[in-house]
Amino acid sequence: MIATMGNQIAAGAYPFGNDITALAPQYINIRRAVLFMAVFCIASCPWDIIVLGSQLLAFLSGYACFMGPIAGIVVSDFYLIRKMKLDIYSMYNVDGLYYYFHGWNWRAWLVFFIAVGPILPGFAHSITPTLNVSEGAINLYTFSWAWGFVTCTVNYYILCKYIAPPGNLIDVAVFPPRTEEEEEIQRNGGVITAAEPSSDLESLEKIPGKVDTTAIDEKV
Repeated sequence: MIATMGNQIAAGAYPFGNDITALAPQYINIRRAVLFMAVFCIASCPWDIIVLGSQLLAFLSGYACFMGPIAGIVVSDFYLIRKMKLDIYSMYNVDGLYYYFHGWNWRAWLVFFIAVGPILPGFAHSITPTLNVSEGAINLYTFSWAWGFVTCTVNYYILCKYIAPPGNLIDVAVFPPRTEEEEEIQRNGGVITAAEPSSDLESLEKIPGKVDTTAIDEKV
């Protein structure tokens, strides 16, 4: 009993509550999100899913239809398009670089639906085998994760690189300082070397004029 409770709190309730707060942080906190999940878990009748092994496998395979495309978009955006360069301050700014148009990155959604569309017939057939679906759609669904990942990775790269490049790419990654001393050095136009430990203030090298900290000063 203790193991089950601990697993559900650590792996189920808290992560879900933490994620859902991002939808409307003004109104949803972790406690409210966990209460919502508790009600949803009963209303969704999860015991019906594990009655038959085939239904359970169909349910688990359904994750691949959506997780593969999402993973491909994230990998393509972070590694191929942005070259692992992000402005961490703007990520926590509602009007920052990564707000997009009305809060929606249409490039990601377009690529997502392009990848998910062809595997939906096979997904529907896995839930309701009586549906008349072509053999090709069924076979495509069997490797839906790989299909979605590769399709979204390639299409998102082509779209953002050659067709509609996003306007929030940066040349130098902006990371938050780890200590108050490092923050003060950044605000004064210095650069912190990564060769020495951050706790040793004498090892922090200041190179004035190398970093434009105007945006950082405003956000700090």
